[in-house]
Amino acid sequence: PAVVPLAAPKATGVTVDGYRLELHEEDHTATILEITEDAVGIDADGKLTIPSTIEVEGSTYTPTALGSGSVLRQNGKVKELVIPEQITRIELRTFTQAKALEILVLPSTITAVGDSGMLTVQGSRALKKIAIETPAVKNLENSFSSSCINLKEVVLTDGLEQIGNYAFQGLPIEQIILPSTVTEIGESAFTDCVSLQSVTSVSGSQLTTIKVAAFSGCTKLSVLPDLSTVTFIGDDAFLGCISLTGHLDLASVTQFDEYEKWGSGAFSGCTGITGVTLGTKLTELPPKIFSGCTSLETITVPEGVTVIGESAFANCTGLKKAELPNSLTTIPTGLFSGCTVLEEVTVGSNDGSQLASIAEKAFSKTPDTLKVTIHTAKNMVTGGEDLGDRVEFTVESIEAKDDTISTG
Repeated sequence: PAVVPLAAPKATGVTVDGYRLELHEEDHTATILEITEDAVGIDADGKLTIPSTIEVEGSTYTPTALGSGSVLRQNGKVKELVIPEQITRIELRTFTQAKALEILVLPSTITAVGDSGMLTVQGSRALKKIAIETPAVKNLENSFSSSCINLKEVVLTDGLEQIGNYAFQGLPIEQIILPSTVTEIGESAFTDCVSLQSVTSVSGSQLTTIKVAAFSGCTKLSVLPDLSTVTFIGDDAFLGCISLTGHLDLASVTQFDEYEKWGSGAFSGCTGITGVTLGTKLTELPPKIFSGCTSLETITVPEGVTVIGESAFANCTGLKKAELPNSLTTIPTGLFSGCTVLEEVTVGSNDGSQLASIAEKAFSKTPDTLKVTIHTAKNMVTGGEDLGDRVEFTVESIEAKDDTISTG
């Protein structure tokens, strides 16, 4: 762009034709602290291209940074901001509360974003599109939240590592493509994004962590990112995602978090899921994890799981068959409560079940035709009286004193 002539006294801090500047005499660079409605360069459509050089009292200064104090807070004219390649640094709050800004592109020539790579544009209520092309943005924690009420289009690039806590909560975005460098989706990052339909990953995804309530209430979400590298999923992560359908492959997950603050289950209410593959490194399933998954037809809990939380499969009204591992020691309260078409539950195999107890109401509101097969002896298991003749033990008795199996 052509040099914009600005006449003003030379000083450490000056305001010139709508640009409030901090001048750096040692290298003749400048930090733009504020852009007001009188700024030179705003066109009739509200587009502003920041000048690549600025003249102050006969000396030329190059803007290389945008300051930390919300540079467009008082500007009701600038709808689109074009940042020249000379500007290589912005701050955490450079674009917070931008009064009229609708389109923002952060070019790849920006090499520093604050001291930690975290960016927020909270309070920029007019913002409709943001394209983050710079790899210097590392974390979007609480970046947009529910205050950017018109934000629908978000473009991200490699370099970003975290979609942080509450990043897009409640916003009208419809799709997100995750860069391969994203490793974590934070707590409530997309909670109640009711227009969100797809979250996809590019090739080489490094995503490992999906935290508490990350996609809770995303009722239109039907396409998930690549989960093949995910090892941790928090409670309520996909609560109520009723548009998720088909088989869910969770083979890489080694831990589902139980978080007392929420406690509704990571996939609770996902009514379109028909099947699930669970990983072989799991040791626990938290309470209610698949409760209310009404289309779930079968479930196999892998060997190594010793604890299943209460009501983990409660009200799965389409569930017909469940296989539980030898390693499970307790069938908890409400595990299959309300599974109204459940036909068959098998606990263990080859007479090796370690089951020691069946909690009261574990099988409440299940059919009279249900068959439960437990691969151990009846005298090794307490509880389960309400099952009556619906339960069968594969071993007649086990003598506790020497653990010898007797078959009669």
